[in-house]
Amino acid sequence: MRGNEYQSIKYDRTLVHPIVSHYKSSANLPLGAQTLYGTVRLGPDTSDVEDRPALLNRYAGYHYSDTYINIFSHTHVFGAGIVDYGNVGIFPIQVDNNDNLQHMIAKRHGYRSTFKHESERIEPGFYQVYLETHKVKVELTATEQVGIHRYSFDDVNRKHHVILIDSSYALPPDGCRQSHVNIDRNNNEISGSIFFKGFL
Repeated sequence: MRGNEYQSIKYDRTLVHPIVSHYKSSANLPLGAQTLYGTVRLGPDTSDVEDRPALLNRYAGYHYSDTYINIFSHTHVFGAGIVDYGNVGIFPIQVDNNDNLQHMIAKRHGYRSTFKHESERIEPGFYQVYLETHKVKVELTATEQVGIHRYSFDDVNRKHHVILIDSSYALPPDGCRQSHVNIDRNNNEISGSIFFKGFL
């Protein structure tokens, strides 16, 4: 079978252990939604209380010991042994007003959310988690070239639903060299581009 050919295989999804390598190691394997030969590896990028940059033990963005989700990014390195990618960050939040939003985005990961592993559902091609800080259920899946998000916001009185798009987000410090986002309100479309300088 050549690399661009698919073979239909029946398997029991319950036998897959998708969080292997995320406990005590350097977390080299990305956790999240991806397909066979897909260009998108959509998943959470996490941190601990101190929110240190992902250098030594979060190569793929996620570490099981972490208690915060910083953002959901669309590309992750698989088993490279070095921090790279983690491009195009998106995160759903709930805010009281614009001042509250500006305060959150004024500092590094000021909008991040706590989460519990009990709220995670992890299967091949699918990731789900509940963001406790913002009261949002997040469901992620992917096709070969597209990451798909679904957000279910809890009904919190007088809260505004916001989806943050950080086009310059990257796991390595200073990884993004240039980014551009265009919002077309008439067609409900968001497009953009990034220029990323990584290690690989």
